[in-house]
Amino acid sequence: MSSDASRSRASTDLLALGLTAVVVFVADQVTKALIVATLDVHQSVPVIGDLVVLWHVQNRGAAFGQFQDAAPLFYVVTLVAFGMIAYFQRAFAGRGTRLQMLLGLILGGTLGNLVDRLRLGYVTDFVSVGIGVIADGRALVGGRRARASDRLRGGELVSVRLSAPPDPTLQPEAIPLVVAYEDDSILIIDKPAGLVVHPSAGHDTGTLVHALLGRARDRGEPLGSVAGVGRPGIVHRLDKDTSGLLVVAKTDAAQASLMRQFGERTIEKEYVALARGQASASRGRIEAPVGCDPRDRQRMAVVAGGREAVTEYETLGSGGGYTLLALRPRSGRTHQLRAHLAYLDLPIAGDLRYGGGSGPGGLARQFLHATRLTLDRPLDDRRLGAWSELPADLAASLAVIGLTSDRLPVGVGAAVMEER
Repeated sequence: MSSDASRSRASTDLLALGLTAVVVFVADQVTKALIVATLDVHQSVPVIGDLVVLWHVQNRGAAFGQFQDAAPLFYVVTLVAFGMIAYFQRAFAGRGTRLQMLLGLILGGTLGNLVDRLRLGYVTDFVSVGIGVIADGRALVGGRRARASDRLRGGELVSVRLSAPPDPTLQPEAIPLVVAYEDDSILIIDKPAGLVVHPSAGHDTGTLVHALLGRARDRGEPLGSVAGVGRPGIVHRLDKDTSGLLVVAKTDAAQASLMRQFGERTIEKEYVALARGQASASRGRIEAPVGCDPRDRQRMAVVAGGREAVTEYETLGSGGGYTLLALRPRSGRTHQLRAHLAYLDLPIAGDLRYGGGSGPGGLARQFLHATRLTLDRPLDDRRLGAWSELPADLAASLAVIGLTSDRLPVGVGAAVMEER
């Protein structure tokens, strides 16, 4: 082959690789932006049962989510990937544009993840696909466990069990829970402060998930599985040091129903917060986008280009330099209430991360309690309202400054509401 032909072929190869990489990179960033704008972190939407699930995750690890918060390892893996792409680009030179386009596909995805890591400190992941049903034995061919390498010749009977099995690494634990409401499809828990909802970096045991598994084991009851292994029954979360009501699904149908209600924003939540400072109005509506704080990646803040976030508030009382507020989030952004109140210069008492300082009486956790939860009961679609009184530490903190309100619920419970 002449040198001119070789150079032309090399140029064609590089063009195929480069154009493919650009298209994949742009598609990667656009789809991630759509997911970030549509789903809250850890929110999942089943597309085909557990076979295909849209699940917004902030992956701070490397190697498919392993080695969480190991940024140096991520960069090493990325450099190795770039080196391998460069090597194979030369090795495949002149063998056709399809191989170059395949390398461009890998390069575009790698660049997208690298940009995420450099810009945000994590990679936005959002698709859980059905290869997991093969790996954990839920896909059968002719009644036998399938392998990913199996080839179908035609005429085989393929069966798939969509519900995910329990994660074998999660061990049930005997952790007592306060139950506000329970039926055959859902469970509403009054979560105490200090209890993490699901396993994460640094919290391998002692979470609400472990407690739910222990309770389900002891009672012989199921937990919803459509959100994937590791989050049985979970459809939303509360921060570790936020107390209050949280709904859990016992069945896949209930979990799908609750996920739909959260997605359509028909579930109503009300929180009580004690803010440091005096609110300028007795009631109001905060419409301010929330995103990662560029100065501190452990915080959220009101930032240009953040995700739409809306919070309605009402003053329940004030005194001693504090304001007691009822908060109704109309969106579900991470740390939304804490970031919105800090934005108004009304940080939550006890919230050290967002400038609230120690609360009255030395309160060392944020004065934030999920006090009311209203949803359509999956069992029969009737409207259900649950309530939870302030826990002892928050009630004692409020007593120090002599604040009271007849709007605060008494006790913990739930009741079916009248038809709307």
